[in-house]
Amino acid sequence: MNVGGQMLTILRAIGAQAAESGQGAGYVQIAEATGITQHLLMSKTSRLKARGLIERANPEAPRCAHAFFQLTAAGRSALEPVLAEPEVTMSTVQRAILRRPALATVWSAA
Repeated sequence: MNVGGQMLTILRAIGAQAAESGQGAGYVQIAEATGITQHLLMSKTSRLKARGLIERANPEAPRCAHAFFQLTAAGRSALEPVLAEPEVTMSTVQRAILRRPALATVWSAA
């Protein structure tokens, strides 16, 4: 799952705060760690919850209580670096040969 920008920053902050405290990360702790306003943070966390990347650590608490969030398995995997396949390097001559149509190669040999 592709996560970028502020959402990735929020995921990292939630992961760090949750690992440190053990109970999850609240809006205040996330705002202090990221510098994002709490109003924008509430919108971003609702999107992260909808995508299944975070969950509420205290779901039994009433909605008016302070929410604490923790990463889900999908959220932890989104934070892992993506291993890219090594790029095969080719010289300019090799690329030119590959781009040359097969018929042109046949006629040049004749």
